[in-house]
Amino acid sequence: MISWNGHVNASAIGADIDRDELELKFRVYCPSDTERNLRVNPRFTYSLTDNPRLLFKAALTGNNQPVCELNKGEILAKDDFHYPRDATRVYFCQLKDSLHGTVTDEYGSSEYYEHTASILHHHGDGVSIGREDPHIDAMVYASRYNLVDGEKIKNEIRQRVKKILKGEKGDLTERILMHVEGGEP
Repeated sequence: MISWNGHVNASAIGADIDRDELELKFRVYCPSDTERNLRVNPRFTYSLTDNPRLLFKAALTGNNQPVCELNKGEILAKDDFHYPRDATRVYFCQLKDSLHGTVTDEYGSSEYYEHTASILHHHGDGVSIGREDPHIDAMVYASRYNLVDGEKIKNEIRQRVKKILKGEKGDLTERILMHVEGGEP
């Protein structure tokens, strides 16, 4: 997802896409740059990709810093919307409804907003990756690492990520593991 206000923000967010109703439903956890941007500017893009490195940048870099997770060469613009160059499908959206809530799981409690958005239009029909790719599944868990308190919970996340990536090699694997080891990816 790319939202913008004070700066362009890329974030990795799962969503339910209802193509018949032209709606997108998703949850944004607080605090986050994405939620702050959506409060001021309710227009955003939601993108699918076949590039796990793009997802890595959106999920595990930035972390509520006043910088964009993607560099200028990785972002395209159409009208007043921004979207990743490597997106295989882009939905141009406008928020309709938002509900505030709190969720508690084994890693603690988090506030969130459950959003419903209208899909204004889209482009691209390419394939996209999902959680069947172990890197994607590992990044879902690793994205919580900097949000939780306590070494016990951080260690549980670290061990889960290591188990998911067991046997995987390469730069992306190393960068995900570095993130949960407390280093910069």
